[in-house]
Amino acid sequence: MKQTTILCDIEEEIFGANIVPKLTRGLPSEFHVKAWGLISNAKGWVEKRVEPKENEPDNEKWYEMLGDRLLRVCGNRSKFQTKSCVYARWPNGNVRTVSMTVFWDKPRISPLDRETYGEWTLRLFEKGKRTKIVSKHRGIFECDGCELHNALPDDARNLECEPDGRSVVYFDPKGDGDAEWKYYEFRFQPKRQVDGGKG
Repeated sequence: MKQTTILCDIEEEIFGANIVPKLTRGLPSEFHVKAWGLISNAKGWVEKRVEPKENEPDNEKWYEMLGDRLLRVCGNRSKFQTKSCVYARWPNGNVRTVSMTVFWDKPRISPLDRETYGEWTLRLFEKGKRTKIVSKHRGIFECDGCELHNALPDDARNLECEPDGRSVVYFDPKGDGDAEWKYYEFRFQPKRQVDGGKG
C-alpha cells in the first residue's frame, strides 16, 4: 500500500464539533485507520471531539478557523508526506470536509532527526599571528564531541572546551593575556552530502 485517502468531515454540535473520518465508499482498512490516527491521535476509526477554548464562543468565526485548521493539520502534521484539499464546503463557504492522502513510502523527517552534513575546519589562533588551518574533515553538525576531540593535536587535548553555535573552542583560561597564548577552534560549514552520504 503506497498511499491512502480518507475524508475528515466537520459535524457541528450544540457546542463545538466532531471531526468524523469517512470514506467515499467501502469499509475502512487498517491503513485508513492508521491515516486517521496520524492526525487525530484517536484509537480506531472514531470521531474526534473539538471544542472552543475556555470563554471562547463557537460562533461562525470559530467554525471558519476550525475548517482552516483541519486543512492545515491534514497537510502538515503527519509522520508521512500528505496531500490535503477541500472536498466540500458549507453554504457560507467555510470548509466542511477535507480530503487527505498519506504517501506511506515518503516519510517526513523531523528536524530533530535530520542530520546536517558539512565540513569541520580546525584553526589555530595565536596572538599577533595569522590564523592557521590545522585540519579539515567532513562530518555532521550533530556529531559526537569525541569525534572532534580525536581530531585535535596533542597539545590541545587537555584544554577547556566551549561550544558556541556552529563553533567549538579549545583554550587554556589561565593563559589569556600571555604573549604565547593560543587557542583552537572548530567551525562548522554546512555543505552538500557527497559520496552517497559518507563524509
